[in-house]
Amino acid sequence: MRVVILHRGFRARGGAEVLALAQARDLVRAGVDVKIVTFEFDPAGWEGALEDIPVRVVPRHHWSDLAFLLDRGAALVHRSHRVESVLRELAPDVVLAHNHPAPAILGACALNARKLWYCHEPPRCLYPRLTNRFLSEASQAGLLVSQPPLAQAFRRNQREGRFWRRGVDFDQRGISGLDGIAANSSYTRVSVANTYGGLRAEVHYPAVALEPAPHRPGLDRRGLQILVQTRLELMKNVDTVLRGFRIARRHLGGAPRLHVVGRGEELPALEALARELDIDDAVTFHGFLPDGDLRRLRQNCDVFAFLPWDEPFGMVFPEAAAAGLLLIGPDHGGPWEILGGGQFGWCVPPHAPVALAEALCKVWELDEGVVQRRRKEALDACAERFDANVVLPKFRRWVGL
Repeated sequence: MRVVILHRGFRARGGAEVLALAQARDLVRAGVDVKIVTFEFDPAGWEGALEDIPVRVVPRHHWSDLAFLLDRGAALVHRSHRVESVLRELAPDVVLAHNHPAPAILGACALNARKLWYCHEPPRCLYPRLTNRFLSEASQAGLLVSQPPLAQAFRRNQREGRFWRRGVDFDQRGISGLDGIAANSSYTRVSVANTYGGLRAEVHYPAVALEPAPHRPGLDRRGLQILVQTRLELMKNVDTVLRGFRIARRHLGGAPRLHVVGRGEELPALEALARELDIDDAVTFHGFLPDGDLRRLRQNCDVFAFLPWDEPFGMVFPEAAAAGLLLIGPDHGGPWEILGGGQFGWCVPPHAPVALAEALCKVWELDEGVVQRRRKEALDACAERFDANVVLPKFRRWVGL
């Protein structure tokens, strides 16, 4: 059996790229001939990870694209022809597409192969209201008054024009040409149905590396140690975590600390907000941390608090559970699903720093026995649903093995 993984780019190691690679490696172990076709590839960034899986690059841009400079739909059709030529040469039995625009391009290709999409989420750039439905509701209800940059960015992303419409038309036609869709969560399955006229998707959770790490018992009674790990972008909503920490700080022991791991364009604004809230002495911005440093930091933290808007899954939540952290997440999206609606952690509205502060205080008030029990419950629940030994056999059957 021959399978091609079609993904828009292997440059930075994001969640979609890591998952695509995990799926490819699992298929290789099952005896499948796997190749990767992508528009961008940085060998240095993937050194040692893709050496045994052939990679073909179809350049995102080509001199012949100039003829379609003012027509995005025609440009995408032209690109799909380049992809189709490579796929015909490789003659796969199955092509599995990941992030936009790969699925629509695959659907536009005339191939004698099953055309599948592993959907992390429908493209937010084309469907901002449908893919950010909780943020949209909060915006309409006036709940973003304390977050004007987020509100402004969301309004800006809803601007529509001819260029946008051509992209939507191509995407709708392409997705209709696929043979199957897997969604990474029930939340994403609903987004697919809303975006594509009731189109059905199966839920296939991502495989998460759940290797339980040693963690000290109980909480750090010198002060609650809180971790948030993410790209520092507006939609990740780290500012609400800062505001909630400020409210709860004096109730969390003598030396509580918020640890922010990640980098991104919002870092200067978040550092300024920490100074404005007068909590900069209790907040550490670590930037990017190598695996070993991140592992040590997790071992020294008590709780993982992260409130992204409309997150379709959220790999960091089961990873944090495996590291022994108690979990606080948003009241919707993939994290809500991971946390069992609050059964395996605390779910709070992402626009409500007071609710986050209350959750942090509830964590601080737990006795040591309850802390250990809740840690175990969260890890067990994640392992039952997201462990590779559970997820990957179902994934292989869906692909057709």
